[in-house]
Amino acid sequence: MIMAFALNAMLPESQCLCVTAPPNMRLHDTMNHDAIVSCSMLPGGTACGHRQVAGQVQNKPDRWFTQDKLVHCLVSAYMTVFFSGYALWYGSAAENESLKIGMLVSLSLGIGKELNDRYGRKHSLSWKDLAADILGIGLGMLFMRWYLTE
Repeated sequence: MIMAFALNAMLPESQCLCVTAPPNMRLHDTMNHDAIVSCSMLPGGTACGHRQVAGQVQNKPDRWFTQDKLVHCLVSAYMTVFFSGYALWYGSAAENESLKIGMLVSLSLGIGKELNDRYGRKHSLSWKDLAADILGIGLGMLFMRWYLTE
């Protein structure tokens, strides 16, 4: 069972295919068919993070306080600072315009990432991820305001 958990922990979620087998048995299979592991024997149900509901596979619940939201926030803050600084120091933008450029580029990339999730591999758009992106943009703009007044 520990070996099965280790195998499932190493597999990217995008390679996961949960299928329904004989009545109460769920299998975890990779796209390249390297491993078949019984997820129903692992603690917490499926190791891949999907739930079986009436024969359909559903993604994990989207929670507010997760590492993913922290990453969204920090990356958006970094991108806002980076693109604002680039527009300010290497472009000819004034301070306010550079903040707008950093905000718009960061927001555009965040929306693009969520659209890729929606129409790409995950098939779901997360409004909570976008909210974390917006929070990060705000933090990045606050940092730039503080830095420019120093």
